[in-house]
Amino acid sequence: MDDILSYIELFFCEYHALADNFRLSQPKKLNFDYPQMHKISYKISYIYLFCIRTRTNSSTFERTHSMPKLSKKAIYIKEYEAVVASRVRKACIRFYLDDEDSFEDEIDECMLRELAVLKESRYIFRGSYRQWETTWERVLFDCNYLTDDEFLSHFRMDRSCVMQLNSLVEDDQEFRSVSGKQGKRSSMLHVMVLLKFLGSYGNDAALAKLGLMLGISKGAVNDYVRRACNAILKHRDTVIKWPSVEERRDISGRIRKAHGFVNCVGLIDGTLFPLSFAPMVNGEDYYTRKGDYAIKGLVICDDAARITWVEMGWPGSVHDNRVWVNSDVYLDTDKYFDQKEYLLGDSAFSASAVMIPAFKKGHNRNLSEEQRYFNNKLAKIRIRSEHCIGLLKARFQRLRGFRRVIKEKKDLDAILRHAMCACILHNLLIDHPVPPDWLDETLEELDQDDELNQSVGQSGGDARRNQVFAYMLEER
Repeated sequence: MDDILSYIELFFCEYHALADNFRLSQPKKLNFDYPQMHKISYKISYIYLFCIRTRTNSSTFERTHSMPKLSKKAIYIKEYEAVVASRVRKACIRFYLDDEDSFEDEIDECMLRELAVLKESRYIFRGSYRQWETTWERVLFDCNYLTDDEFLSHFRMDRSCVMQLNSLVEDDQEFRSVSGKQGKRSSMLHVMVLLKFLGSYGNDAALAKLGLMLGISKGAVNDYVRRACNAILKHRDTVIKWPSVEERRDISGRIRKAHGFVNCVGLIDGTLFPLSFAPMVNGEDYYTRKGDYAIKGLVICDDAARITWVEMGWPGSVHDNRVWVNSDVYLDTDKYFDQKEYLLGDSAFSASAVMIPAFKKGHNRNLSEEQRYFNNKLAKIRIRSEHCIGLLKARFQRLRGFRRVIKEKKDLDAILRHAMCACILHNLLIDHPVPPDWLDETLEELDQDDELNQSVGQSGGDARRNQVFAYMLEER
């Protein structure tokens, strides 16, 4: 009570100045009896207290160039405080002049409560959460809303394949709710978000667009992708695996029957996964001969374009052969090959006991007729590795350009996880053909004028290639 009385005593000094501003006559003599001050209502005491504490010049609320930039909320509250302070001053004047107005007092009281609520609120301009017009259930099940062709274009597989994929991962712990936390959404929604994420390229890959289509926020897209990707990557060893002895025998039999190469168990080729932005660390290592930044990948597949082994993560400037000679398949050939088995590759690879590449031009000499014949025969089967990579990038267009900036190792790891997840899905969908129009811009062509025309010296690893070369000439 003593504090309130002291504030009231201070008010009389302020009142004389206010009276002059309002051109009021000298206030009537008020004989204050301190014991009677207990009769002052709490409302008026609070109004007066607020008036004294918030009293300031109107210029205080004006923004100047020297002041830091205020948020929209802060500006609104300051302007509201100025209005409330003005009304409180007028309320006090009405009280001491015995000119009370109950209606105005109610307005003042409401404004004071509203100001207190505004200061305690985190957001004041955000409306209710968006009511999404579309949900993932409607996208998945309503064929009138999204036709089968449109669904295939968005999610890169038909509805039945999406449901089969969901049945593969729906029991994964990534989608289980954690005690004490908000429950996670359906595994089906996670799968659809991942498929839309991997199948989008360019402006269509914006997180806001992905979230808008499936009824989730932009910020939640990465969480959904991460969980679904983790669940699918757990199936890597069962989906992408080196063929067994029986499987290698079947592969070599099909290749021999169709193209004449005996004991060939796979096709190898390198590829680039472009980056939209230069990496922040050692960016020059990722600069490729094509004039952009990329991550190097090496893929081994069979004659049906099924991936049997993949290596990725090397900078884009690294040569295909360097990735190959540092791979587990090359360093531990006894584990992956029988005595006579080998891979077919382009002229970028060096010949060895398990690698038969195309012939290159020698120093100051062209290829012989027999060598050109061999290269043509090899190209007809090796095109399957080009098809494999083309199908992979055609179905999952995210591989055509990653928009994430590589600032540290976790950024690179995230990109590699997405690429590996796409390879797993590629194998799962190997029996489902890709629409021809998807291949128009993504199918890689053989670079016949690149490595084949470069000069090369005599290599000591040509024994296996010479054997196959002689056999092909005999069978011609």
